[in-house]
Amino acid sequence: MKYPVLFYAKALAMAVAEAGKSDAVAKNFLALVRRNGDGRYLPKIVRESERLMRKQHGVREITVASARGLKQPPRALLKNFAKPEDEVYGVIMPELVAGVKIMVDGEAQFDGSLKGKIDRMFKNI
Repeated sequence: MKYPVLFYAKALAMAVAEAGKSDAVAKNFLALVRRNGDGRYLPKIVRESERLMRKQHGVREITVASARGLKQPPRALLKNFAKPEDEVYGVIMPELVAGVKIMVDGEAQFDGSLKGKIDRMFKNI
């Protein structure tokens, strides 16, 4: 890898902030990354760049993970917690078995899943 993911992500975030979302910016950035031989890191670069841009604008990414589909939209479940500008997603993760796990900006904030409870129980033994 010629440059670390964070360097690429900062460059992409700055380019988008200056020029806006344009095809030229995307094509030029993609060409640069491929020319440096770092094309396989593009998904990580884009995710990190999105995180940096959200942080600049004070927007949080909130993910509500459940073992099965939710009866209510994720935003409705978090009406007292999520701000209007926050990006709220619902994800199905069968490995949770039951319950929900709420993550803010990719970090676990609340783990009320059965899997989490079992993991904590065995960790204390």
